Amino acid sequence: MYNQPSRRQYTRLISQVRVPGPSLPGYQIECHDPSRQFFINQLVIRCNPTEYKVLYFFLNHYREPLTCEELIALFDPAALEYPDLLERARRKLTKVVSDLRVKLWESGLTIFTEYRVGYLLDKQPAYPRPIPRKDINRLKNPNVELDQPS
Repeated sequence: MYNQPSRRQYTRLISQVRVPGPSLPGYQIECHDPSRQFFINQLVIRCNPTEYKVLYFFLNHYREPLTCEELIALFDPAALEYPDLLERARRKLTKVVSDLRVKLWESGLTIFTEYRVGYLLDKQPAYPRPIPRKDINRLKNPNVELDQPS
């Protein structure tokens, strides 16, 4: 007979299709909306619904400062009209951004806080490799060998 997948197999195959995400220089990004996952250079980032909306918005506005109000409007537009809801929405945004920073850490991306503006998605700064303690002691006393017993 025909070698076609069953309806269940077809649905599963369709649900696993990744679509190309926003393009960032140096990154290959794919999205999977049903499972709320991003694939950044083959690193899987799983998100809850709010994180997914916020991260997608950040990726579409790479290296652009975004105001808190823009980000809050993604998950709680009513909070912008009521001051009592706005404070709770700001706390939620702070938590969402904090959680996204942890999830993005291995990808080489991070979210910076822009003072009096909001947030900005950019590459992580290149930190110098820390010097091991034994090498620090050698730098302080170059004539003394540390490996010799005294």
